[in-house]
Amino acid sequence: MVSLRNATGIATSPKIYELDGCSDCWVAEATDGYFYMVPRQPGGWVQCDARQCDYFLGPREQLHPLPSQEARNAVWFIYGDVGSIVIAEG
Repeated sequence: MVSLRNATGIATSPKIYELDGCSDCWVAEATDGYFYMVPRQPGGWVQCDARQCDYFLGPREQLHPLPSQEARNAVWFIYGDVGSIVIAEG
């Protein structure tokens, strides 16, 4: 069986970014459309709960998307797929 992703050639990746000058957090775009500062620690997304994380309000030019596999690993590490608001894919 061929997955739709493989059949269409469209690959999605979690929308998680590195931020210039910030080594202790990632910036994640959530399913609510906001960008959040998420601690780079196990369960960081759950610990700060998306409603309590700081918003990223800086220029988008400071954000660098993580490579697809690294982004998936980061989401797993911070539990970015847990809760009513999760890290978006695109």
